[in-house]
Amino acid sequence: MIVVNNRFSKKNYIILVNRTFRISILLLVFQLLVMFSFSAAAEKNRLAPGDKISITVYGESDLSINNIRISESGTISYPLIGSLSLLGKLPIEIEREIVSKLKNGFLKRPRVSVAIQQYRPFFVNGQVGSPGAFPYVDGLTIRKAFAIAGGLTDKASNNKIFIIKESNRTEEIQVKDWNDEMQPGDILTVGESLF
Repeated sequence: MIVVNNRFSKKNYIILVNRTFRISILLLVFQLLVMFSFSAAAEKNRLAPGDKISITVYGESDLSINNIRISESGTISYPLIGSLSLLGKLPIEIEREIVSKLKNGFLKRPRVSVAIQQYRPFFVNGQVGSPGAFPYVDGLTIRKAFAIAGGLTDKASNNKIFIIKESNRTEEIQVKDWNDEMQPGDILTVGESLF
């Protein structure tokens, strides 16, 4: 005979429900944070002219290429397939496209990997030590971009710093926080102070 201890009171039930609810809320917040960070990373990983990529087809060294620069038109020439348009695509989208095209009469089960080797540069103009184009690095902030460009000159104005995001070339945004992140292709301009 099995005896069940029925000490599970209403108070214990409420405590259990509250804990479960809190854990559910924490998991939801965590999922939203992860989705947001992947979304930001995905935007940076969208390919544009000037990016360098590598394409690996496992077991097919003739179809693997390294450090190929995406042309100004957003394309590359790829063996057996010809011209591939990469503009605005993510590496995983390109992998799927190449697999699909290689399956169409060339390989039975191609395994393809696309990796970004080098992002297109970012630009710093105006009142900095060395204005110009610079290689993009992960985690680049406006403050770090100033350091890479030789720092601000004595004539630089803290109130005349603007950024043009590659994602919206028509809008010049005044910089308010030097810890804001920059993306590949962004243009940072530092104006001159009146005094």
